[in-house]
Amino acid sequence: MNTYTYVFIFLLSIPNYLLAEGSGNSRSIFADSDLEHVFTEEMNIEPPLIHFESGHHLLKLSEKMEAALAAYNPIFKAWKTEDYTQSIVDSLKHDGENSAPFAFIKNINQDDKPDVIIDGFNGKEPETIAIISNNDDYQVKHVASLHTYSDPKTVTSMNDGVAEHGLNYLLWPNKDEKTQAVNIFTVGFPQETDSEGELLSDGGLIDFHFENGEFVPYYPEF
Repeated sequence: MNTYTYVFIFLLSIPNYLLAEGSGNSRSIFADSDLEHVFTEEMNIEPPLIHFESGHHLLKLSEKMEAALAAYNPIFKAWKTEDYTQSIVDSLKHDGENSAPFAFIKNINQDDKPDVIIDGFNGKEPETIAIISNNDDYQVKHVASLHTYSDPKTVTSMNDGVAEHGLNYLLWPNKDEKTQAVNIFTVGFPQETDSEGELLSDGGLIDFHFENGEFVPYYPEF
């Protein structure tokens, strides 16, 4: 394994940072609306939140976040758990239930309100977006287009010589207290190897900074 692999594994060992703030009613932007039943009135955590149930991750947004997303693009959908390779899904198991490969919750603009990064499909192409607090409301910002695949099941990658189908990357927030105000999150792409462990495709990392109200990609060197 080269340096990218070690860094990728190390960063995956860091639990995702989730805030449990927000108010109002909410609905899921997850494509499988039948998973709504996992959220009951007895839950005392207000959205936004991420929940894992029966092998699926469900992202729940607050009412204000939903309104901002509807104004930006009413047909945007987050990717689903089954859109990712099994290796990516398994890599999140040690983080507990509050993690998803396609989303995380974080105070991006340092105003003590929860914001959300979501990776999904906008109806025409893949898109990563941010729903960020704006005084008492929310706004949506374009972050990036990480690939060109409209159907994740057409994507094939190799893990120790075993072919896997689905998106082979994930997002996670930066938790370093010294840099997290600017360096918001990282996208990690693992290496691909054959059955002998020989490298087929090198992995990589992309850091996304929030500068002057916009997201800027940086490619770390090791």
